[in-house]
Amino acid sequence: MHNKEIDKERVQMCKNFRLLREKKRLSIKELSKASGVSEYMIANFEKEIITQKANVTHIFKLCSFFEIPVYKIFSPLEP
Repeated sequence: MHNKEIDKERVQMCKNFRLLREKKRLSIKELSKASGVSEYMIANFEKEIITQKANVTHIFKLCSFFEIPVYKIFSPLEP
């Protein structure tokens, strides 16, 4: 996979996390408490910032909370 494809999927993941949170009408703080992922990490994902502290565990926790298979988080979701 090329870097452009990876970047595109990473941006899509970030957009999807925000979309899913907004669909459930949760604040970042509420999502953090419910998922076990820090507010800082969620806010960064939503700003499309993926720091070195971000890891696959964060993605798994959020996908688990939203009841979505991990592989789907990298593709466009229906609004």
